[in-house]
Formats: sequence, structure tokens, C-alpha cells
Amino acid sequence: MSSKLIAKFLSASLLIAGIGILARVFSLLKELAIADAFGLSESLDQYYLAVMVPMFLVTVLTNPLASSFIPRYNVLKKEDATRATRFYNSVFSVLFIVLCAFSCLFLLGFLLMEDKFMVFSKQLFLSGLLLGLLVLIQGMSNHFLAILEHKKQFVYTALGGVFSSTFIILLIYLVPSISSILYGLVLGSLVFTLMLFGVLQNDNSTRLSFNFEAIDLTFKKEYAFLFLGSLFMGSTFLVDQLMAEALGAESVSALNYGFRLISLFTGLATLAIGKVALPYFSNLKVEQDFKSINELLQRILLLVFVGPAAVILGIWFYGEWFVSLVLERGAFNADDTNKVQELLLYYSFQLPFYVGGVVLVRLVSVFQQNKRVLMISGSNMVLNVALNYWLIQVMGLAGIALSTSLVYFCSFVLLWLTVRKALATKLN
Repeated sequence: MSSKLIAKFLSASLLIAGIGILARVFSLLKELAIADAFGLSESLDQYYLAVMVPMFLVTVLTNPLASSFIPRYNVLKKEDATRATRFYNSVFSVLFIVLCAFSCLFLLGFLLMEDKFMVFSKQLFLSGLLLGLLVLIQGMSNHFLAILEHKKQFVYTALGGVFSSTFIILLIYLVPSISSILYGLVLGSLVFTLMLFGVLQNDNSTRLSFNFEAIDLTFKKEYAFLFLGSLFMGSTFLVDQLMAEALGAESVSALNYGFRLISLFTGLATLAIGKVALPYFSNLKVEQDFKSINELLQRILLLVFVGPAAVILGIWFYGEWFVSLVLERGAFNADDTNKVQELLLYYSFQLPFYVGGVVLVRLVSVFQQNKRVLMISGSNMVLNVALNYWLIQVMGLAGIALSTSLVYFCSFVLLWLTVRKALATKLN
């Protein structure tokens, strides 16, 4: 593998890491503002449960899209540029229609579950409408980002969090209500999505086109496997929150604080490494350069395990201090700190396995072995429910966090075995 390729990969990763650090700073400030205004509370529980479903829908629909779309687009582009363009715009059009449909369905479901979300009762229709629009806005944003990353325009990758966090912070301090978090989230996502669309339009590269025949069977099959895998894997946090709700008031918000704090680290690492990996692996696959893929993968996984090990040790010894420093003020008290720091500790064990798993999933998709991703994700969902049930009996709420880390460990091992087998076949 040429040193030039390594240099390009590291340069792109460092660029995203730099922007990602900025995004994490804003995310920390956002969590500080939310903790100061609401602490651990039942109203915050309701907000997280309300946002959970639209974000789940977005994750399930768009996360598998990049991993199936980009490899197929690269192959078609090499064979026939015109056919690749038709495929590109047809996928965009279908995604837009599907997201609009899910937005409408969510609004209807939200209105039918009025008793579940009393915190929004005074503005029920508007809140439901905004949550439904969030499906469309965030879904298109994720797709646009994947396209720009394919073009190696990584500068935009982490900016979405900056926009949303900024609007949420401003609105909370202007009007300290739960609805302000929702308004800020939607407004920030909308501004960011429009910016991405404007960037793509400068290249005249994104337009509605209903030539559905341009979406070939190969893509449909690979996307179907990844979609079902995303559905199973994405349901883990959905199940976690529903099981946390059964443990009483404030459990959902405590779980979310712990999850969001560890996401500061997993999110940064995934942005800096996982996002860059897909276009590089995909291009190397098209060139049939499997030796470079193997060498690049080894170097990435070395980074994935060395860096997070230091983070885990830091959280082990200074986790309580970190949570207190970031969150303990206003409505968030010392008892809340004790609850969240324990969750943060058990969530931290997932760090190398989560980030490494993201990288391996990208490579499995490049090799078009997404059926394996489906099988692994289905196993993870069953394992998550079983471990949650068992560990909750032993450890209470903290058992959910430990269960998540154990699931990501098992997932990483299975993905690693899949990748090693695929590479061994190509290298021999």
C-alpha cells in the first residue's frame, strides 16, 4: 500500500476529527444546557421517548443506504456514467418519497398516542408535525452527507451537530421548556440540510427522477439485507429505552445522558475513521487492490483499539468528575451525577468494538456480503434483550449499559471473522 494512500486517509480523518471536536464541544454545551434546565425529570423522559421513534426511522432507512449505494454507484460509474447518473437520481427520488410517507405516518401515530406525551399536550399537533418533519429532514441530510463523503468533501461531515446544538442552546435559554429542545433540533437540522442541498446543486448532481428501472436488482438486494440488519441493530437502543422506562421515572433521561456522553467519543471516532473508510475501501475494491484493503484495515483497527483504551481508563478513574464537571448544575444534582457516571462507565466498554464494528460493516458491504450483516444484527437484537433482562435483575439500570457493550463486543467478533474470511479468499 502506497504511503500516499495512507497520507490521504489520515489527512481526511484528521480533518473530520478537527471538525468533530468542534461538534463535540457544542454537543457538550447542549447537554449542559439541558441538564441545567431539566436535570433528570419525567418531562425529559417523555421528550426522549418522543424523539426516539423518528430518529430510529431515520437510522433504519438511511444508515444502510450509504453502504449499499456507494459501492454500487462506483461500479456503475466505471461501466457507464449515464446509467450511474440515472441510478443516483432515482435512489434520491425514492428515498424522498419514502421519507415523506414515514413522516405522515409518524404524525398520525403521535396524535393517537396523546396520553403518552403529555409534555407536548398544549401544542400536540405542532409537536407531532415537527417530529414527523424531522424524519424527512434528517433522512435527506444523512443521504446528502453520504454523497459528499463519497466525493471526499469531508468538511461537512460533523457540522450537523454544531447547527442543532447551537439552536437548542439558544432556544433553551430564551424559553426554558421541553418544546424548545424539539424546535432547536428541527430548526438546526433544516438549516444544515438546506446547506448540503445547496452544495450538491452547485454540481448539478441531485434532482428528482422517477426512472425506477434505473435502480437495479443488485442494489435492491444489498440494501434489503442492510435495511433489515439496521432494523435489528437500531432496535437495541429502542428496546433499551422502553425497558428503562419500566424501571421508573427519570430512568430514560439518565440512560440518555450516559449514552450521549459516551457518544461524544464514539461519534468522534466514527466520524474520523468510519466515514472515511467507506469511499476508500470502495475505490480499492473497484481497483481489485485487496492487499491495500488488508493493510489499511489493520492500521485502522490499531488506531481503533489504542485510542479508546486510554478513554476507557480515563472514564474508569475520572468518570464521576467528568459528569459532575459537565452536567452538575441547576436542576442536575449530585445524586444525578452518581446515576449517570455509573452508566457512562459501563457504556465506555463498547468504545473499541463499536467503532471497529462500524469500519468492518463498511468493508463487509464493499464485499457485498450484507446477508452476513443481517444475520449478525438479528443475533445482536436477541442477545440484547436477553442480556438486558438478566443484567437488570442483577444491576438495575446500569445493566442496560453493560448489555449494550457486550452486544457490540460480540458483533465485532462476528464481523471480524466475516471480513477475515472474505479477505483470505481474495488474497489467495
